[in-house]
Amino acid sequence: MKALPCPTCALHVKPVRVTYGLPTLEAEQDAADGRIVLGGCDPTFGPEFVCPECGSEIDPDGVVASRVASRAPASEAPKPAEG
Repeated sequence: MKALPCPTCALHVKPVRVTYGLPTLEAEQDAADGRIVLGGCDPTFGPEFVCPECGSEIDPDGVVASRVASRAPASEAPKPAEG
């Protein structure tokens, strides 16, 4: 797939495919290397492609719909409770 502009972070990126179902060892390695994103077991409402930089969903037309939590930047991750 060619590089597309991400509507969220505005970078031109090659979208990363989201893979669903129980991952194989190969899929886990591909995810660790950034070639795919593991999307969990249920693809019913999940994205097909995401931006590798900000984690936003990108459809083939370059439209953003949501952010995939596992690919959200660390700066947006929930902070641990202090106690």
